[in-house]
Amino acid sequence: MDTIAECVTAITAPKPRDNSDAQVRTSEAIEVPALGPHPAGVGVAVGVIVDSRRPPLVVQTALRLVPDERGTWLVDQIVNIFESELADSKAVRAELAEKVTVDD
Repeated sequence: MDTIAECVTAITAPKPRDNSDAQVRTSEAIEVPALGPHPAGVGVAVGVIVDSRRPPLVVQTALRLVPDERGTWLVDQIVNIFESELADSKAVRAELAEKVTVDD
């Protein structure tokens, strides 16, 4: 993807069997420092809310996005956020810092 918005849209695009009332919300994008195997990049929370469920279903993910050598944004790290409220930039930074992913 060429922009952060395109990356978020591709990842969160509703699938054919998804609920039609699902809403996608994103937090403010923030800079996140390098940590372990993850380079410095941009952190953003993506939340999908399905209002037809009672209580409403909220699924949130923190993403670490990094540009490649061509300037295309890539998802380097994905961490689920377990909060009932929509995550803010502070929660994104905390989640990405706590969950270091190391591939063997």
